[in-house]
Amino acid sequence: VKYKSFREMLEATILKYHNRAITAAEVVRVMIEIRKEMKEEDQRESELRLTAEELAFYDAVAENFGALYDKDFLCDLIREIVKAVKDNLQVDWTKPHREDIKAAVMSSVKLVLRKSKVKKEDFDPLLERIVLQAVALFRDWPNVA
Repeated sequence: VKYKSFREMLEATILKYHNRAITAAEVVRVMIEIRKEMKEEDQRESELRLTAEELAFYDAVAENFGALYDKDFLCDLIREIVKAVKDNLQVDWTKPHREDIKAAVMSSVKLVLRKSKVKKEDFDPLLERIVLQAVALFRDWPNVA
């Protein structure tokens, strides 16, 4: 999602340039800013030892649960969750006629959450965040894989 927003930012900037709304120097400034942000994301991936996909899930979960759980615990949990989600993905899994596939994904995530030490009161909200992120990130699977 972040890389998509970087691309959209760049495309919007180039469109402004083509419409003569901004100068070439301003385009370069935007490109430098995008590169800086991408470098920061790469550094975070390296520090947390997560892939880009895992980092997207981590960010979605840590936003609401980062203060409640240890960073290492969340990283380990996210690695297991992403593996469980990807193991259950099938073509068109987010389409209404494929609710069985979505249910299998949710079931695998629930199993990972139950095995972990997630607090009972956090279980449903955490599951919801994870499923929303899975749909956002893997909506067009396998085209994005």
